[in-house]
Amino acid sequence: AENENIIEVKYLPVLANITRRFFNKTGEIIADEIISKHQVGSFVEIKVDSILIDKEKKKWNFIKNDKSSFKVKEDETQNVVNNFYEPKLVEGVIKIYDDNKNEIMPSKKYIAQIGSRYKASVPIYYIDPKTKLGWVHAEKDSDSIFMDDDTNKNVISIYYEKHMMKVLDKFVDMDGNIIMPEKDRIMQVGKLYEPKIQERVFD
Repeated sequence: AENENIIEVKYLPVLANITRRFFNKTGEIIADEIISKHQVGSFVEIKVDSILIDKEKKKWNFIKNDKSSFKVKEDETQNVVNNFYEPKLVEGVIKIYDDNKNEIMPSKKYIAQIGSRYKASVPIYYIDPKTKLGWVHAEKDSDSIFMDDDTNKNVISIYYEKHMMKVLDKFVDMDGNIIMPEKDRIMQVGKLYEPKIQERVFD
């Protein structure tokens, strides 16, 4: 029979890898590359996520890629797509309180990348320009947070304690000789000091 003399030859598609790479604006890698297989000679359209979340949960906004569609080549070095992203930013606020939860400095706004850990930069010592009183960073509360999409959650509360110093009273005669035991007291920096003086001293 004639059908017995027919030889069927089957071909499989020739496949090649397409590699998608992810960079920030300065060319640093921000996510693992993605590799997928496609038939050589076929046209591929690159679908891009407008927001990328990396392993550290930081968010990035898509800027551009160097190819949006292209014909798949057998030479896989020509099948590389470079995607570029910039940080997705959000606003936050720093509030600074004394140990009674009264604000002692104006609130400060800041901007940081969503998902990143933002650390507030505040002075260790602070003199209130109105009261002239001194404060010291308590270092008992966290001064950093992970940035959230919700700006209401991006509040860093930092607490200051009274900056206390020792004041020493010395009692001497006109020649500098000590005539009474020294006395000391602890006072807040900037607070008005009024020494208590005895009019007469008997040694």
